[in-house]
Amino acid sequence: MKTKKFIAIMLFVILFCILFSTKVSAYSLFGGRFTRGVGNTCYYVDSSASAYTSRINAAANNWVHTGYGYNPIYMTAVSSSHGTHIDLYGETTSYWGDSNVRGETRMFNSAAQDMTNQISTTNWVYAEIYLNTSVIATNTIETQGTVAHEMGHCFGLAHVNDPNCLMYGYSNGRNTHVVTADENNGINALY
Repeated sequence: MKTKKFIAIMLFVILFCILFSTKVSAYSLFGGRFTRGVGNTCYYVDSSASAYTSRINAAANNWVHTGYGYNPIYMTAVSSSHGTHIDLYGETTSYWGDSNVRGETRMFNSAAQDMTNQISTTNWVYAEIYLNTSVIATNTIETQGTVAHEMGHCFGLAHVNDPNCLMYGYSNGRNTHVVTADENNGINALY
């Protein structure tokens, strides 16, 4: 009788551990996404952001090769902003008036109308990323994290409250600067 009770308790403990130790997905979606998909995402780096090219390329490569299995993203750097999915620009703190801003993403429709405030209900054709050249260094993993974070917005990922995720809303306190399984799962759910 004691053996059956012991086995029942152990099974309960094992089941409890399995159910409550599994991480809940931490990705969040805007509601909209790229109308052209992400299978052949072309990105252009403007001369105002050219000092960050190596980290921009590293961030793009990280989205293609996340290390967490399949996702449909394929990214290619191009030399012109004509017909691209993502354009990257550099601006100084005076552009925002806030030195806490590291980057910003804006989404646009085919008529070049800014759809950023409507991304929960509409899709977009292309996006622009603005990097704060006054506060981010040119060749650090944190810079790569900022770029990868903003690219996540371009794809349709929203902020999350988990500092262990790339899409955490605050660069100060973010514990990772590369795509995590959560972001990879979010892309697969969206595309």
